[in-house]
Amino acid sequence: MYFYSDEVISICGIDPGTSSLGFSHGMLDTQTGHLEIVSAYTIDGDTLVNGKDRLTLNLKHGKRQARMYCIADKLAEEFCTAQPDICIIEDFFSARNIKTYGTLMATQQMVMMSLHFTCPLSYVRVIKPGIGKNSFGVKGNSGDKQEMVDAVPTLTNTTFPDGFLDEVKPDTADAIAQMYAFVVDYRRKHNL
Repeated sequence: MYFYSDEVISICGIDPGTSSLGFSHGMLDTQTGHLEIVSAYTIDGDTLVNGKDRLTLNLKHGKRQARMYCIADKLAEEFCTAQPDICIIEDFFSARNIKTYGTLMATQQMVMMSLHFTCPLSYVRVIKPGIGKNSFGVKGNSGDKQEMVDAVPTLTNTTFPDGFLDEVKPDTADAIAQMYAFVVDYRRKHNL
């Protein structure tokens, strides 16, 4: 059961990564199925660590943990602004090494905690990596990030902020795909 208004659903899509994270926020009109992308971009952990007196954090906790803290702070800001009814997070995959796997698992948990602390009534859905890609019409096991980027402008019944389509990063496209998977499912269930 979802706790959203009858008219509009606020949705966030997250593509967690070990050093950067794709974030997207959109508003779905429940009557027409129209999706308005409000914002979507890639949060780069290294850029955040290198700014705003984060050197102490880096030295105290190590680079990986410092990135996680900084991304968590940025996500909390975004969630406070977006106030999502639902957040779709791409599940972590079986990485090539255990350290990466563990970091992806920790990133996913960090996203959930950031959401819980800022928007405790938001519903969270974790989906397999292929589901978001399939919503774009891209093969689920495709490693070609450019296919995802190229698919963004072709999304049906969707509007984007001015100038957004000029430069879409791969992590951003993946975050939009997570959100779009929910939208496609909602449109199908409600014949929109």
